[in-house]
Amino acid sequence: MHSEARCRKRRVTCGSGSEKVGRMQDSSHILGDMSAIRRRMERDGYLFLRGFLPRKKVLETRRTILELARIPSDAIRRVSDEYRPLEVLIHKTPSLRLLDRQDIASHPKVLELLEHPRIVKFFESFFQEGVVTTRYKWLRSVGKGEYTGVHIDRVYLGGGSRRLITMWVPMGDIPMRHGTLLVSRGSHKAVSRLIESQDEEENKESPRRFVKRRKTGEKKWRGVDGREDGNTKVSKAGEYVLGTTGKQGNRTSSGWIATEPSKVPKDFLSEPGGEWVSADFKAGDVAIVLLESVHMSTSNSSDFWRLSCDTRWQPSKDARDPLLVFQEPSRASPATRACVAAI
Repeated sequence: MHSEARCRKRRVTCGSGSEKVGRMQDSSHILGDMSAIRRRMERDGYLFLRGFLPRKKVLETRRTILELARIPSDAIRRVSDEYRPLEVLIHKTPSLRLLDRQDIASHPKVLELLEHPRIVKFFESFFQEGVVTTRYKWLRSVGKGEYTGVHIDRVYLGGGSRRLITMWVPMGDIPMRHGTLLVSRGSHKAVSRLIESQDEEENKESPRRFVKRRKTGEKKWRGVDGREDGNTKVSKAGEYVLGTTGKQGNRTSSGWIATEPSKVPKDFLSEPGGEWVSADFKAGDVAIVLLESVHMSTSNSSDFWRLSCDTRWQPSKDARDPLLVFQEPSRASPATRACVAAI
C-alpha cells in the first residue's frame, strides 16, 4: 500500500464520468539516487517530480507561446506578479490549435525549456547512455469541457524503442479541475502482460495494433486532445478502441481505450478498479510515463485554456519509430547547447 497516493482522495471530472483520485507520489527527493528512481518507475509506471524545472523559466516560456500565438490582449487576464501565469480566456479565443503550431513549439526560446539541460541530464542518467528526442513537440491547448481519453502511448508511438518515454510539462499552474495528467498506477505491468499474450505474428504485422479486435481506419499517427463530437464513431461493447478521427483537428478520440476510468476493461489495469492518481501541478512540476502506462487527463472545467506539452525521449542507440523524426537535444538551440556543455 502506498499511503501517500491513497490518502485524501477526491472526486474529479474525467471525460464522460468522474473518479475518486489519489495523489501522485512525489519522487523529487530521490532524484539523487537513480537506482531508486528506476525502481519507482518500474513499480508505478510514472514519476512525478515537483519543482523539476525553474518556475520562472516555465512562466517565461508560457508568455513567449502566447506572444507567438498572437493572443488578443483582451483575452489575457493580466497579472502583476511575474511568478504567476498569464491566463487566456476561452470565450475570447475560440480556438488556439497549438498542436498545429510547430513554428511555436520549435521556437528557440520554447525549446530552451522543452529540451532544458536538466531534462537531458535526467534521461541520460536514467538510461545510462546518450538520448534523442522527437523533433515534433505535442504542444496542447485544452478548452473548457475538453479532455484526453484513456489511452496508452504505445498505440501512437509504438513503432520503435520500447523504452521511449513521455514527459508531460504543464505550462503553468494546473489544478486537477483544469485538466491534469491522470495515471492508473502500475497499469503498465498489466498492459505488458496483455501485449505478450497476443499472437506474435499479429504484433509483427503492426506494433500499433497489439490488442485483439482493435479495428480502426485511423492513419494519423500522433495523439490529440479533445472530446467526443458528432464525428466520433463509438465502438461496440467489448471493443477497446473507441473511435476514429473526426474532422475537427484537436477534438478526436482515435486510439482511446475509454472515455472515463470506470469503462476501462479490467485486463488493462494492475488490480480490480485500478488506482488512479493525479496532482495539482505547479509551473516547474513534470510527470513522466512509460509507453504502456494507462493514462488520460481530467476535464478542464475552468474558463481558461490549459497549456501543456508532451516531449518524447529514448536512448539514441535504440530502434526509432519510422513515423517520428528524432534529434539530439543539444542541437535544438544554441542556448540549450551552451547550457548542456556547462553542466
